[in-house]
Amino acid sequence: MDIISIIRDPAWQAVGVLVAILLFGIPALNSRFRKERSLRYQITKDEPIKITKNAPSNIEIKVSGNIVNNLIVSTITLLNDGVQPIKAADFDKDIKINIKNEVTIIGEVRIVSNPESLASHISFSIVDNDIFIKPFLLNQKDEIKVFITTSDKVPEIYILTRIAGVKEIKFIENK
Repeated sequence: MDIISIIRDPAWQAVGVLVAILLFGIPALNSRFRKERSLRYQITKDEPIKITKNAPSNIEIKVSGNIVNNLIVSTITLLNDGVQPIKAADFDKDIKINIKNEVTIIGEVRIVSNPESLASHISFSIVDNDIFIKPFLLNQKDEIKVFITTSDKVPEIYILTRIAGVKEIKFIENK
């Protein structure tokens, strides 16, 4: 039996169709019917800008009129990496960015987003050195970046909230 007669055989054609369905159809259906929700966050901290003892005496760092010894810019990225949107109503409470290590937020907190239009729907407040972000719609692959500036010590940052269908907010390690 040559290869052409095998390809023309209806039994082998049925096997070929089944293999194609298994290879391509099932993964496509699986991703379509998955209900997974996921919110991840990543924290990156820039190296502190420091005034050393050897610096000329006329150099100083001022933020909003206050002199600081070290200036640290931290970026907190929140990403919906699930397959389902996370609606504002899915949040049990505000997203709390908890900042520890006895640091003070100085200057303004800035939020940028992808898509850019998302930033206009985000409101936040700062209370006792914590940032509270009001719930908002996060579609699949939407992300926001929160930029904070602190002084003197590198902050410890934690993200706290509860979201329906999300067991935990996962931390993404820096590469």
